[in-house]
Amino acid sequence: MTENDFPGKLLYYSKIDKYCVDVILKNTFAITDPTRGFNDPLDCFFEFDFAEWQKEDIISHFRGLFIVENCIEKGKEVADLSEEDQTEIDNYRHELTCWPEEILKQRLSDRSLRDNLLDHAA
Repeated sequence: MTENDFPGKLLYYSKIDKYCVDVILKNTFAITDPTRGFNDPLDCFFEFDFAEWQKEDIISHFRGLFIVENCIEKGKEVADLSEEDQTEIDNYRHELTCWPEEILKQRLSDRSLRDNLLDHAA
């Protein structure tokens, strides 16, 4: 499955109990994180295809995510990052260069799955 083939709807099956009525009345539901595992290994299996991505592209993508999560979301501007922030970013990038390309692609696929499920659940 590619990113553009993400389904428009996900179905969630639940047993009928006292919580089921609450789910219906409040129009809410729970989503289990498939990266942490379901009771059936074939439940909700998605795979994103990053075959065309080169290792450097993946590293740059993860570096960008790292900057957003560790700097931007903490209220820092990229232009105003401290030397310590830059060192942390460079260390993370160097760590990624040590990983084999296939492992990086798998981590990217896992990350994309998680992010897309969370985006569609919101």
